[in-house]
Amino acid sequence: KTWERVRWEEGPHGEDPGVRAVGAILEKLARSAGRRPPGEAVVWAEARIWEVRRALARTSEEELQAELPHGVRRLKRRVGKRLKHLGMKKRDEPAFHETRKALKAWLGAQALLGEPADEECAKLAELLGDENDLSALEIWLDAHGFSKDMAPVVWCRVDDRHHKLRAKILEERDSAKMC
Repeated sequence: KTWERVRWEEGPHGEDPGVRAVGAILEKLARSAGRRPPGEAVVWAEARIWEVRRALARTSEEELQAELPHGVRRLKRRVGKRLKHLGMKKRDEPAFHETRKALKAWLGAQALLGEPADEECAKLAELLGDENDLSALEIWLDAHGFSKDMAPVVWCRVDDRHHKLRAKILEERDSAKMC
């Protein structure tokens, strides 16, 4: 989806050999990712779920309820700090990723408490998710031999999209009330 959102069909980029190669590989990976995971992976995941359930069972309902308001305040404060420092350094990928994680945790807490999600924060979380996807795509491209030297058309378009998305994130951050 991240690859498709770059809109390769707009303009002459879609016929570039690098663009076509990356698109074909990603399409094949997406198809294989839709298959059922191996049995060993399912067994491992189920065991982890039981571990979490056992850990949660060791804490009483009263203890959880007493800690809840403090935890929500900490999450909200973390979001504020992360957003405040976002964009302070040029191309600071970890800051964008950490902000996304903090925002998702806070929005998740709101959902668990039955509170309506702040729409501006939810929109910002969505944009940060897109930014994270582009960062992951850049890492994937480099790891699979599609470096800036080997696939300049791909990188020019991806870099442009990434730059515009980060600018939009900073703009949204500045207009968000809670965030």
